[in-house]
Formats: sequence, structure tokens, C-alpha cells
Amino acid sequence: MPEQTADSSVVNPARFLGRADVYAQARPGYPDALGAWLRDLGLLNAPVADIGAGTGLFTRLLLAHGAAVTAVEPNPDMRARLGRGYVACRV
Repeated sequence: MPEQTADSSVVNPARFLGRADVYAQARPGYPDALGAWLRDLGLLNAPVADIGAGTGLFTRLLLAHGAAVTAVEPNPDMRARLGRGYVACRV
């Protein structure tokens, strides 16, 4: 496992603690055309994993286009925000 330092570029799931709401408001979404393209290619016919799902922007796009999604998010604040309102998604 890489050593982590204060200026490390190693991913740290705690870096968004307390910031999930701000992140959700500031982060731009994905174009609907991306979901349609993935669906049209048949890539949403099998279960999909959204790894590092954050607040669920991509998860929502996948769900809107018929995917069965399992969202994985290590940060508890982001995961709590992600889990709000989803019934078709395993968090």
C-alpha cells in the first residue's frame, strides 16, 4: 500500500467528510445522451457497479436508463447522500 503524506495524491475516502452537500450542489451532472448511448450499446443490460459513486450523479443517470445498479462509495457522508431516495439501487 502506498505511503500517504499530507500532500499525497493517494485517494483518501475521508477527504469529502462534511462536504457531501456542497459537492452535490457544485458538481455538474452527466448529459442524458451518455445514458442513452450506454443503453443503446447494450451496456446496461447486465448489472452495473458504480465504484466511487460519490453522491450518485452517475448512478442516477444509469438508473434513469434502466440499469440495475450497485453503488459503492467508501466515504460515509457521500454514501449517506447517495442513498437518499434510491429504491432501485443497492448502496
